Amino acid sequence: MTIKNPVGDIKKAIPELEQIKNYNNTKTISQQAWENRIKTIATKNLKKFGKSLWWGSLHTYFLPCIQCSHSDNKTITINEEKYKLIRKYVMTEEFVLN
Repeated sequence: MTIKNPVGDIKKAIPELEQIKNYNNTKTISQQAWENRIKTIATKNLKKFGKSLWWGSLHTYFLPCIQCSHSDNKTITINEEKYKLIRKYVMTEEFVLN
Protein backbone atom coordinates (compact mmCIF):
# COMPACT_ATOMS: atom_id res chain seq x y z
CA MET A 1 0.00 0.00 0.00
CA THR A 2 1.39 3.37 -0.97
CA ILE A 3 0.45 6.75 0.42
CA LYS A 4 -0.25 9.44 -2.18
CA ASN A 5 1.56 12.76 -1.93
CA PRO A 6 -0.54 15.13 -4.07
CA VAL A 7 1.73 18.14 -3.61
CA GLY A 8 4.83 16.12 -4.46
CA ASP A 9 3.06 14.56 -7.45
CA ILE A 10 2.06 17.97 -8.81
CA LYS A 11 5.52 19.46 -8.29
CA LYS A 12 7.04 16.48 -10.10
CA ALA A 13 4.55 16.65 -12.97
CA ILE A 14 4.77 20.44 -13.36
CA PRO A 15 8.34 21.56 -12.51
CA GLU A 16 7.58 25.08 -13.82
CA LEU A 17 5.56 25.74 -10.65
CA GLU A 18 8.74 26.38 -8.70
CA GLN A 19 9.74 29.18 -11.09
CA ILE A 20 6.50 31.15 -10.76
CA LYS A 21 6.77 33.98 -8.26
CA ASN A 22 4.02 34.70 -5.75
CA TYR A 23 3.78 38.42 -6.45
CA ASN A 24 1.75 40.09 -9.21
CA ASN A 25 -0.10 36.81 -9.81
CA THR A 26 -2.47 36.85 -6.87
CA LYS A 27 -6.23 36.82 -6.79
CA THR A 28 -8.52 36.77 -3.77
CA ILE A 29 -11.81 34.92 -4.11
CA SER A 30 -14.47 33.65 -1.73
CA GLN A 31 -14.12 30.15 -0.33
CA GLN A 32 -17.42 29.28 -2.03
CA ALA A 33 -16.05 30.41 -5.41
CA TRP A 34 -12.92 28.31 -4.78
CA GLU A 35 -14.96 25.22 -3.97
CA ASN A 36 -17.09 25.82 -7.06
CA ARG A 37 -13.95 25.95 -9.24
CA ILE A 38 -12.74 22.60 -7.88
CA LYS A 39 -16.18 21.00 -8.15
CA THR A 40 -16.44 22.17 -11.78
CA ILE A 41 -13.11 20.54 -12.61
CA ALA A 42 -14.23 17.27 -10.99
CA THR A 43 -17.53 17.37 -12.92
CA LYS A 44 -15.81 18.08 -16.25
CA ASN A 45 -13.37 15.20 -15.67
CA LEU A 46 -16.23 12.89 -14.81
CA LYS A 47 -18.12 13.79 -17.98
CA LYS A 48 -15.06 13.62 -20.22
CA PHE A 49 -13.26 10.56 -18.83
CA GLY A 50 -15.99 8.72 -16.94
CA LYS A 51 -14.13 9.06 -13.64
CA SER A 52 -12.73 11.73 -11.38
CA LEU A 53 -11.38 12.31 -7.93
CA TRP A 54 -13.86 13.56 -5.36
CA TRP A 55 -13.58 17.36 -5.26
CA GLY A 56 -12.23 17.28 -1.68
CA SER A 57 -9.37 15.05 -2.77
CA LEU A 58 -8.82 17.04 -5.94
CA HIS A 59 -8.45 20.16 -3.80
CA THR A 60 -5.19 18.82 -2.30
CA TYR A 61 -3.50 18.96 -5.70
CA PHE A 62 -4.11 22.73 -5.74
CA LEU A 63 -2.34 23.42 -2.42
CA PRO A 64 0.79 24.80 -4.17
CA CYS A 65 -1.27 27.68 -5.59
CA ILE A 66 -2.99 28.69 -2.33
CA GLN A 67 -1.13 31.54 -0.69
CA CYS A 68 -3.43 32.38 2.19
CA SER A 69 -6.78 31.33 3.59
CA HIS A 70 -8.67 34.00 5.51
CA SER A 71 -11.15 32.29 7.80
CA ASP A 72 -12.49 35.54 9.24
CA ASN A 73 -13.92 36.79 5.93
CA LYS A 74 -14.03 33.40 4.19
CA THR A 75 -11.70 34.22 1.30
CA ILE A 76 -8.71 32.52 -0.26
CA THR A 77 -5.75 34.19 -1.96
CA ILE A 78 -4.34 32.12 -4.80
CA ASN A 79 -1.54 32.42 -7.32
CA GLU A 80 -3.58 32.57 -10.51
CA GLU A 81 -0.73 31.49 -12.79
CA LYS A 82 0.01 28.37 -10.71
CA TYR A 83 -3.71 27.63 -10.53
CA LYS A 84 -4.00 27.68 -14.33
CA LEU A 85 -1.06 25.28 -14.78
CA ILE A 86 -2.39 22.86 -12.17
CA ARG A 87 -5.92 23.07 -13.60
CA LYS A 88 -4.63 22.30 -17.08
CA TYR A 89 -2.73 19.25 -15.79
CA VAL A 90 -5.50 17.79 -13.60
CA MET A 91 -7.88 17.92 -16.55
CA THR A 92 -5.66 15.68 -18.70
CA GLU A 93 -6.21 12.02 -19.44
CA GLU A 94 -2.77 11.26 -18.00
CA PHE A 95 -3.79 12.61 -14.58
CA VAL A 96 -7.35 11.31 -14.44
CA LEU A 97 -6.66 7.76 -15.58
CA ASN A 98 -3.58 7.21 -13.37
